[in-house]
Amino acid sequence: MNRNAKRSSWNKNGFTLIELLVVISIIGTLSTIAMTSLNGARAKARDARRYTDMNSLQMAMELYAADHGGQYFSTGGVLVCLGVPSTE
Repeated sequence: MNRNAKRSSWNKNGFTLIELLVVISIIGTLSTIAMTSLNGARAKARDARRYTDMNSLQMAMELYAADHGGQYFSTGGVLVCLGVPSTE
């Protein structure tokens, strides 16, 4: 009888391996869900930042054109990005 009493008191003091594994798997699942939703939010924030940057560039170009008689600035032609000088 004394032996059974020791076993039952021992089981009440700690967690079993199964209980610990269940808790760890739940925490892992929740962290995975949180990370995937966080990545989606990061992508949306990045896209919103790009949108506002493009609007800022558009506004700057329109303000430049308004200050210079409706003419936009010259980029030197299409070939300037290839290092070919413009013929203007």
